[in-house]
Amino acid sequence: MGAVFWQGICYGNMLLSLDAPTVVRVEPPKDVRLRERLRYRIEDARISRGGRVRRAGDVLRKLGGRRLAPWIYVVKKRDVGHIAKLVKEHGGEFEVVSSSFSSI
Repeated sequence: MGAVFWQGICYGNMLLSLDAPTVVRVEPPKDVRLRERLRYRIEDARISRGGRVRRAGDVLRKLGGRRLAPWIYVVKKRDVGHIAKLVKEHGGEFEVVSSSFSSI
């Protein structure tokens, strides 16, 4: 009975840690076009064509993250893989800066 109890506690702590805020830093590609495409996909872009304005990208908002500074974002720990995959597709580099905050 004791082992099952502690397995449940460990599993619960693991699930709670997935919602911890994580700071990630993106090193964008050197090519200006790829850099802008990546920024549009991560952040938000308004594209106007033929008098109509539509939004494109905005993965950060969909994941519930925020932009701290240029190319530095805060996302949940479980969503770090989404941002990493997007950055790798566009030829950029990706780094997790911090995954735990005591003051937030």
